[in-house]
Amino acid sequence: MKKWVKDICNETYEFWKKNKDHYSNSHKGFAIFYSPVKINPKLMMIGLNPGWTKNDTFNEVIACDLPEKHDYFAFEKDDKNDYDLAKIMRDFFEHMDLTEVLKASVKLNLIFFRTSDEEELKRSEIYNEMKAVSENKIKLIVEKIQPEIILTEGIGVFDELMSMFGESDQKTHIKDSKGQRILTSGKLGNSLILGMIHPSGRFTKNQFQIYRNEISKEVKSLVTV
Repeated sequence: MKKWVKDICNETYEFWKKNKDHYSNSHKGFAIFYSPVKINPKLMMIGLNPGWTKNDTFNEVIACDLPEKHDYFAFEKDDKNDYDLAKIMRDFFEHMDLTEVLKASVKLNLIFFRTSDEEELKRSEIYNEMKAVSENKIKLIVEKIQPEIILTEGIGVFDELMSMFGESDQKTHIKDSKGQRILTSGKLGNSLILGMIHPSGRFTKNQFQIYRNEISKEVKSLVTV
């Protein structure tokens, strides 16, 4: 298994190396897996793209090394390096009594290239190319790993994955007062896919807190089937 994972990362590295002089965010690099990789996990987590803060650095020498520990737990006792999304997701899964499921999950992102936020990502001079090279590999990863359940951090990520796999049937479990989806589900091959609003997004963090109990009740019922 490690060979095909390394191949994916090496191909991403070659793309980054070839294009790093053609876009302004290239010093932020890329990241693929944020957890150990395993076949047929109970849960796979997919976000939009890796974040970046002023304290971050990118080391191309170790960029393709696989993590030994899930990133949401890597800095659990390190206040300086712990971050909002990790704290929120740990709390969310603890609330559902599913901490061990989160710890054992495979975590990655739809687009591998690091930016400070979504707006910066989409302003990138080679955004379409970065999106294409990442999504081709995401499709391969999902098909290879065959997770039982995929949980997306963001409804937009859910929509992208459904489109990539040519799926359209979905069920909306929770809507807000304006009819916007808070939690939705569908199928990707043999995997159940759940899409929820981003827990720490600029425009969705408050909504996530408002609907947190409803979301956790639905997610728990689907994850523990």
